[in-house]
Amino acid sequence: MNLIHNIKKNIVAVLGMAMMIGLSAWSLTSEGTENSKAVAPAEKAEPALYWYEADLVNNTIGNQVNTSPQTKSESMPGGSNQITDCEDQATELCLVGFEAPQSPNTPLPTNPDEEHSIRKTAQ
Repeated sequence: MNLIHNIKKNIVAVLGMAMMIGLSAWSLTSEGTENSKAVAPAEKAEPALYWYEADLVNNTIGNQVNTSPQTKSESMPGGSNQITDCEDQATELCLVGFEAPQSPNTPLPTNPDEEHSIRKTAQ
């Protein structure tokens, strides 16, 4: 009889521990899910680029306007290292950016993506 009583106590203790572990695991999973919903998606960092004037008459890369790579935001009016007055609010190419130095007078890239171009109002 004493043996059965001890076995029942052990079973109750084991079940109690299992329930506590299960509740703890569920709690951690729920908090992780809620926290992941609250975190905003990571913004893509702007690339640091070498910027060149766009020679639209000859459709070539013009002069380099910065000596070390910098982002588009840094390069535009209000940026920490402004190199152009173009405000990127129109469709005509003003500056084009590259990850590596380029040779002037080489062909302009066709349709550079938004991160690699600064635009101006057509003149």
